[in-house]
Amino acid sequence: MTPAFALATPNFSTGIAWLVLVGYALQLYFDFSGYTDMAIGLGQMLGFRFVENFNYPYISKSISEFWRRWHISLSSWFRDYVFYPLEFTRRRADRLRQQLHVLIVFVLTGLWHGFTLPFAAWGLLHGLAIALEMGGLGRRLKRALAPLQHTYALAVILIGWVFFRSDSLGYAGQFLARLVGWQGGITPLPYTLTQPLPIVDPSVWLALAAGILFSLPVLPALQKGWQRFAGQRPVLSGIGTVGADLLLLFLLAGSVAALTSAQYVTNIYGGF
Repeated sequence: MTPAFALATPNFSTGIAWLVLVGYALQLYFDFSGYTDMAIGLGQMLGFRFVENFNYPYISKSISEFWRRWHISLSSWFRDYVFYPLEFTRRRADRLRQQLHVLIVFVLTGLWHGFTLPFAAWGLLHGLAIALEMGGLGRRLKRALAPLQHTYALAVILIGWVFFRSDSLGYAGQFLARLVGWQGGITPLPYTLTQPLPIVDPSVWLALAAGILFSLPVLPALQKGWQRFAGQRPVLSGIGTVGADLLLLFLLAGSVAALTSAQYVTNIYGGF
């Protein structure tokens, strides 16, 4: 199948558009988070300890929280070397100027990924969300129900990924229109290019479900629950440790087998 974002226009249904967007959001997270976890593990083998770079960003309740969980090293660098110097020059200026500095920082963050209008739009979107959260929107969010907070954050994040992945603002606009049900401009394509949702390979749904599950802090919650349960039972604690090690070895063997049987694909962030 041809990748959806490689098409000249988003020539697919609304259902496919949502499948593509959620799949890309998970791919981007696991791609970069996985490579940084590998770097952390290799560093520990050599006696170095690196800080976590991702902390389950998709459970965020705001865009401000998202950037405390997503690509922590990059956001920390822009905070220390761009935002703080701008704030030092601001001193006692009004809040709006502080929000302007936020916009500048996030537009530069977008351009760091590539000097294109879609990347700038992605950064501007996040900057606008955080600037609004510094005012009345932030106060309203704190009073809102948690599901509404998560819905707001995910909506901004997913809209942002459309700009992040699109080659042009025009394509991004058409993709966003497809997400809300606009079907204009669609022409039938052969199944070698796209497939209707009912006949998508079941493995795609399995991978999607697993991706959504493990993008949430499920494993830490299970680990804490087991520790509380087996805390006063040394035998169970030892069994749990051995079981976890065996599971990790099984996953390692499965990952190596999957990699050796698949085509070589570079990591997404290798291009930035």
